[in-house]
Amino acid sequence: MKKTFETFLFAVCLFVMALLPTEAKGQLDRSYDHLDKERAKDQLKHFFTPERLAYFSKQGEWKGKEEWGFTRSLEPLAYCQAAFASGHKKAIAQANRYLENFPDYYQEWHRVNFLLSKYGALVSERAKVKLEGHLKTIADGFLEDHWNFVGTNDNFPCMATCGNILYGERTGNTIQVDKGRERLQMFKEQLTRSGVNTEYSSQAYCFLQIEPIAMIAEMTQDSTIKKLALEIEERLWIDVLAHYHLPTAKMVGPWSRAYQWDMRGVGLPFAMFDFVLGDLTPYFRLDDYFLPSEEWIKVRAASCYGNEYHCPKYLVDWVKNRQYPFHFLATADGCASYDDRGMEKLGINADAMDPFVDYDLEPYGAWNSRIETYMTEKYTIGSASIPYHSGEQTESFLLTYPKKNIVKSPKNTATIFSRFIVNGQEKLSGPTDGYGDRGILYSERGRRLVTQHKNTAVVLYRPKRYNREQVSSLSVGIYIPNDQWGDGANTIDEIWVGDDNISGKDFTAKGHKTIYVKDGDVYMAFVPLVPVNYGSEYDLRIQEREGYTVIEFFNYQGKPIDFTRNQFALIGNGFVCEVASTKEYSSFEQFRKKMGGAKVEDNYKAYQHYRKNPHRYVKYDRGDLFIETEYSPIDEGVRYQTVNGKNVIKPVLETDGLEIGRIPFLGY
Repeated sequence: MKKTFETFLFAVCLFVMALLPTEAKGQLDRSYDHLDKERAKDQLKHFFTPERLAYFSKQGEWKGKEEWGFTRSLEPLAYCQAAFASGHKKAIAQANRYLENFPDYYQEWHRVNFLLSKYGALVSERAKVKLEGHLKTIADGFLEDHWNFVGTNDNFPCMATCGNILYGERTGNTIQVDKGRERLQMFKEQLTRSGVNTEYSSQAYCFLQIEPIAMIAEMTQDSTIKKLALEIEERLWIDVLAHYHLPTAKMVGPWSRAYQWDMRGVGLPFAMFDFVLGDLTPYFRLDDYFLPSEEWIKVRAASCYGNEYHCPKYLVDWVKNRQYPFHFLATADGCASYDDRGMEKLGINADAMDPFVDYDLEPYGAWNSRIETYMTEKYTIGSASIPYHSGEQTESFLLTYPKKNIVKSPKNTATIFSRFIVNGQEKLSGPTDGYGDRGILYSERGRRLVTQHKNTAVVLYRPKRYNREQVSSLSVGIYIPNDQWGDGANTIDEIWVGDDNISGKDFTAKGHKTIYVKDGDVYMAFVPLVPVNYGSEYDLRIQEREGYTVIEFFNYQGKPIDFTRNQFALIGNGFVCEVASTKEYSSFEQFRKKMGGAKVEDNYKAYQHYRKNPHRYVKYDRGDLFIETEYSPIDEGVRYQTVNGKNVIKPVLETDGLEIGRIPFLGY
């Protein structure tokens, strides 16, 4: 009788366990059959308009839009991928005509291999001969070491690895397959020592990391390669979805690399979110989401709609069930570099550089950065302690929130960023090429060091030294966009300078005071950190220009002067950003009163015992929180960054809602 009861009890336990969600049984739901394919079908159905079907000549030559300033193979091949995925007969015929006359560019090694591996039945025989011959001539080049995961631009080794494996398996080239396997192992090693990859949370480039890794997982015939690719893809999705903010329906910062269209609010992940998040994210067709001038981005986005992504369901649930406030911490590492714009200004060719030659360039050391993102329902603030690479496109400080409390359109969000400005030059000079770069991008002419604790960030700046000659103006600008990604009205309710309400007008002043901003339910305070001033007509300017309200703190205005390298590095600027909302403070007045009591110490130290190599010391103290930073601006060596007297924690990965031990390479 006892044995019968035990058997019955065991059966009941099994029945109850069967009813529990997979996670409760000790396993995460890593299925990916939940992806929304209907959105992809609808996007492709409406993509091939008469105008786009005219992007090719009758001979198959790619023309694109007349205003495009480039004729690379990336866009037409992305178009071909979308065409094959769509089943659109005319688009497929055009794709084949283009491929039959394919120019010998190596840029899309992974995509051409994917087209042949997945859509071989749709590719014409003439195109196959052309493509296979082309791939054979360039294949050995993708075995070279510079395509490895070397600590920068991870999208390149991702694409190279995909090509290695798909080409090797299709042609029986085991050397290529082994190289691909070796590179996946390199990526695993990177994601074992760091929480996110080198090219972390980049709206521009996470797409070009996940896509080729997903292509490997979809097409490989090797079970061990497939398993590793799926695990890497899962880790990449963790980074992307950790930065997805449901209330703003977008991916928030920090971003390792970004273009100006990212700053406005759009991004290539938009297309992937259609698949992965489905009804959790608003649905807009490509033509409604991107600007007419961003046609090339639409072509790139459309290419993903035939892909098979493998985002585990537990990560979608992680976003869906996210509790606020939400906190994400991770590390990323990268290699040393020089400044692209500095090389350009000095006429130095990167391909011809000799590591044993002393160039008049500022070296940026190898880095290991602390990544932090803090979210509430009302806003997000994110930072990277050290910039990625040269920092030209790095958004190592970003603040994002819905405009006027609710997102009614994809454009009804604000992304606040900052820049060091030299000689009043804000945008990257040069003729606009349609790429979201020259003539469009707000260029970063400074280097940041950021210490963040939840909704408080201390942002320290100094200028890049290649701009040190003939300097007539130095400032740091904080850019708050108007509604509709800067194209609409200024929605800011109130701006205060100290105790003075200066809302609705441009403003200049001598001396530095805290700036307070109220925009809907979001309250912001920007405390200036300007320990050096070489003389200026005014120290502070608030001005509305080109769709932004710009808050500027000045170091210098006057006749053009030259600085020494060390002088220039020691021109500190920056600010403390405090952000809160109506959920945390009963009124804007209460917020201003609280932040107005903060104290700042900001100075340079140069003692005999360390041979007078100057350090910058900053302490921000608001009573219940104090943040200290000491570092050497000349070589960017960081002595410490502390919160309430303790070193900031720098975990490999730590986030709300996930057990780290169950994540690939970090315990699982």
